[in-house]
Amino acid sequence: MVEIEDLNEAFELCRGTFMSDPSALYSKKIDFPSDFIEGVSEAGPAERFCRILFPITAGVSLFAGLLAGAIGKDAVLGFSVFSAAACLGIPAGSLLAANVALRRANRQLNETGSMIISLKAAEDVAKSNALVMDSAEIFDRSRCEMNGIFEHGNIRLDLALLYAIALVLKSEGPLAEAFAKIVEGNIDLVPAVRSFVYEDRQGMSGTIENYHSVLLGNRTFLINHSVPVPSKSDEDKYKVKGRKLFYLAIEGKLSIMFSVTYVADESLMPYLKTINENGIQLLLRANDPNITEELIVEHFKLPTQKVKVIGAIAGRMFKRIRERRTKQAPARVLHNGSPYSLVRTVAACTSLSFRVRAAQIAQVAGVGFNLALIIVLALTSAAGKADAGFVIALQGASAALAVLIAAIKKIR
Repeated sequence: MVEIEDLNEAFELCRGTFMSDPSALYSKKIDFPSDFIEGVSEAGPAERFCRILFPITAGVSLFAGLLAGAIGKDAVLGFSVFSAAACLGIPAGSLLAANVALRRANRQLNETGSMIISLKAAEDVAKSNALVMDSAEIFDRSRCEMNGIFEHGNIRLDLALLYAIALVLKSEGPLAEAFAKIVEGNIDLVPAVRSFVYEDRQGMSGTIENYHSVLLGNRTFLINHSVPVPSKSDEDKYKVKGRKLFYLAIEGKLSIMFSVTYVADESLMPYLKTINENGIQLLLRANDPNITEELIVEHFKLPTQKVKVIGAIAGRMFKRIRERRTKQAPARVLHNGSPYSLVRTVAACTSLSFRVRAAQIAQVAGVGFNLALIIVLALTSAAGKADAGFVIALQGASAALAVLIAAIKKIR
């Protein structure tokens, strides 16, 4: 899993999403993940948090020591209070909580061939604002169906079906398996498609055998290519139970109408929802006119503003980007290549980042409480009670709370 580094490519993919600073993630195959030791050694949020907090707590500890020494008129007491405050000002559970959360996340992710190498890597993923995928990856292709075939022309049905199958397979969309079933998986029977073109939200066309104009798409697509189509009232009779329609036209003549059903991959739903809730928009490449934001929202119950079907130009660019061979890349967030492991890992990164931040807030609250208590004891001349047992008890409670918060939410 990597981020699109070329800013022009990122802007093109995120066109129309109103992202001023796009940071788009996508899944990419690499031959060898490198720099493992360097990745593990990266300073994560817990380390950076301690660096920021230390000078503040050191100053407060010095103030508490001087205050206790002045009130008690005892330099030794002042130094003892300073030492106790300095110990209590250290967020002792911060690093432990962060690594407990990381270990817990990886134990669950390893089951599906995924891994987050460090908290810094998880944080970088969580800061992204887009995840780019192919639309075919989020549907259950084994359950997408062709519900009916309705003839409208005089061309041989078997020939027309082969042409439709050829275009659908060329599009690599979610219906590929459903159409391949017609030839029982004998792909050698399917003719080659030349000059394949997909027009946004309308359909696909190509040259097949002796026919230069084979069209497969919706009614708008055929109308724009001067092909007569049935009336909308006739069309609506077949749009039941969420079914969608395709038209096949050959050399300007309507041949077949298809009724099809798309089935969402339900295993992805909770993770896509988590990703959306954490500010990461889903961008989808599609070569299927029925794949629209409305269809995705309907099937996956996602907010409309968090889903975008990218245009044909951006889609072709994304395909080129993903197919670029990468021999070696830094090991940061890895998965086994499946859509399920991808979205689950991204969701885990967002959840992990949130939990670590929550644990840090708990640590700040704990440190603040501890130092405030020391100052109160100094003001009431009871600073002598801040002995080793007192310090250990407070730090233990603070660390336990941070660890509990970091580990409380499980990745489903």
